[in-house]
Formats: sequence, structure tokens, C-alpha cells
Amino acid sequence: MGVSLVNAAVPVAVTTSATQLYTVPTNYTRDVVISNAGPGVIYLGGSVMATTATQYLALPANESVLLSGQSEAVYAITASGTATAYVGNATNVLVS
Repeated sequence: MGVSLVNAAVPVAVTTSATQLYTVPTNYTRDVVISNAGPGVIYLGGSVMATTATQYLALPANESVLLSGQSEAVYAITASGTATAYVGNATNVLVS
């Protein structure tokens, strides 16, 4: 699998309050790449994110995740402090 960014990744500060990282376009869905530049873990989830961060998908520092065909908004939160997430649209290509 190869992933190519369609646009430049945008930095977003993630704190202990849920922060929206991605808004779904109204006429199509996109693949979304979220990278955590750290320094701490960020937790990803939907619009119902509560203040308890650890109940969501953990994305460790210096790691990325590809959300293929994302059709819902994506939010992030930290358990403490601030981390930087980079968000970009991508094309997921399967090469065999």
C-alpha cells in the first residue's frame, strides 16, 4: 500500500478539550491521514468525545493513521498537555 498526500498537511494543536481535526465534505468522502508530531499520545474519535481521552483510538507520538473513505468528522483530545497533529487528505493506492 502506498499513500500519497493530495494536499499539504495542516498542523492542529490538540489539547485536553476535544478538537475537530476533519470535517466531511458535503459531496464526497476522502481518505484522511492524521500524523501525531507529539510530544504525547492523542486520542481520535467522533463528535461524542468526552473528557476521558483514553476510551478512544490512541495515536502515539511520531505515528500516523490512514482513515480510508472517512464519512464522519474526526476529533482528537489529549489526556494532558498539548500535542500537534497534522491532517491531510490522501490517496490510498494498492500496488500488487
